[in-house]
Amino acid sequence: MAVVKAAAATYGFDARRDNFTLQSSTSTEAVVLVHTTSGKTFKVLLNKTRDQWRITSVKTIVSGGIHSSDPVEVVRDNAGIFGFDKVKDRFSLLSVAGNKAVVQVKTSGQTFKVDLERSGARWVITTIRGIGNSQYPATYRPASLFGYRTSVTAVPVVPVGERILYLNSNYTDWSWRESGYPANMKLGVLLAKPDPANPLGIPAAIIEKAADIDFGRQLVLYAHIGSVADQGYGIAIERVVQTGNDLTVSLRTKSPSDNRMWFPSVTNEMLPLDRSALNFNKPIQIKFIDQNGTVLNNYTLHTR
Repeated sequence: MAVVKAAAATYGFDARRDNFTLQSSTSTEAVVLVHTTSGKTFKVLLNKTRDQWRITSVKTIVSGGIHSSDPVEVVRDNAGIFGFDKVKDRFSLLSVAGNKAVVQVKTSGQTFKVDLERSGARWVITTIRGIGNSQYPATYRPASLFGYRTSVTAVPVVPVGERILYLNSNYTDWSWRESGYPANMKLGVLLAKPDPANPLGIPAAIIEKAADIDFGRQLVLYAHIGSVADQGYGIAIERVVQTGNDLTVSLRTKSPSDNRMWFPSVTNEMLPLDRSALNFNKPIQIKFIDQNGTVLNNYTLHTR
């Protein structure tokens, strides 16, 4: 994030007033989200070569999509809408011809072809085609069936005293159709690398993803949906709002619907946040709620 803040003026950001959040990081790649005071959100991609981080691209995030000249990045960045996993699944460009492109997605033994069309300066997903095999039938679904929107919608109004630390509108079509959540659902916060003995029962996938986190600068919010079937379920962090020294973490959950294609379940979500956003010398309350406003968990971090 220091690299992005240092180059803030170059991209029209304000290093002191805008909010910078590390979305993901590996040893060679990183993604930083920039929420500006004007209400816009940008995605900054960085690569690391010779121990030095460099900005490779800056994209404007809009509701229902991301402005990008790379159709593969558009599909990967909107993966959650269609039930794909942008980390584990394999995305590759099959063809680009004029204003049309096709991206292939391989996930859990199944292959999909995603059709896109160019709309002005960006690519828009139009169709998801499941390639039939001995286990799965061939399918054809317009992207609109998944709630994918191609137009920019209004930026949500933030009440006075609140600050949005993270916002992802890719899951607005998700809904939970069951009477309750799995008993072993896990929602939590990590302030340090998890104990290898794992006495708290933190999901293995979260422990693995947390290996590259710099806990000196970051904390991690995580969500694990619990024991569900391999297809049709999902959990995602949709929004994080700071009020004073407290956080409200809004989740989106989904369970299978009979009238649409079932994709591999998305069972884990992890979100790094900048520790400097909070005062650790005072108690911090972290509340997890679902899309219906139901409180799923409450944590209070006490004074050190």
